[in-house]
Amino acid sequence: MVEAPTSSVPTSAAETTPANMTPAYTTDAITASKDDAEEDEQVGLCDFRTCGCEDKASIRSRLAKAKKQGFKNHKQLIASYDYLKPEVVHTMCWNHLRDFCTAVGLKTQIGGRTLLVRRIDQVRQKRYHLGEMKVSEEHRNWFSKAFRGTMPDDALGSLRFPSRKSAPLELNRCQIMHRYMGPKATNEWEEHGTTVVRAMGWLFDDPRVQDLISHEFNMYLHHRRMVNGEYNLGWLRSSYHSQIQQVAR
Repeated sequence: MVEAPTSSVPTSAAETTPANMTPAYTTDAITASKDDAEEDEQVGLCDFRTCGCEDKASIRSRLAKAKKQGFKNHKQLIASYDYLKPEVVHTMCWNHLRDFCTAVGLKTQIGGRTLLVRRIDQVRQKRYHLGEMKVSEEHRNWFSKAFRGTMPDDALGSLRFPSRKSAPLELNRCQIMHRYMGPKATNEWEEHGTTVVRAMGWLFDDPRVQDLISHEFNMYLHHRRMVNGEYNLGWLRSSYHSQIQQVAR
């Protein structure tokens, strides 16, 4: 008879943990109440049991309520700011302080805890005038757009002034052609649909300018190689901002 093999599946945490190592979980995590776990999940924060907050139960409850009510419940919003007294704020860890500020509409990426605490206290003192604060020129940038709403200058981006619709551009083609090309070229264009204009001929009237143009082209050619015995069919594809290009424009 062949003896059945014994199961190799461990039956306890002691079998899976070496003697010199502690289990990957703690007794507190195993015995935590379901209510606490559900509340932590609802608030969506780092674990209150490992953060630096002092009055964890009160902060967790207030934060969960602030997140649940959102910005529409003005009464609850005032109550949340009223709760953020200096003596309470100083007992909150950095992560939960920022999360609380986000829940009540304050921006948090402003340069550190000191400035954020100062703004919290100023808004708390004027909590009954939030409607005026969030649209005032001095304070509206303290609040998130979701809280204060869209302002007219939000669409400006980095611009200082709004754009204005320009009047339609009206050109007299014949007049422009006659002025810059002459009557002969204008008549030739009207008759045949094509003409040759010496628009850039002045660049070659001065030998010194010709030398500068040739020198610049040679500089670009120096950095290019022949492919299949061809100089790229005469194209200087790396010459995006040559001086002659700028002059011609």
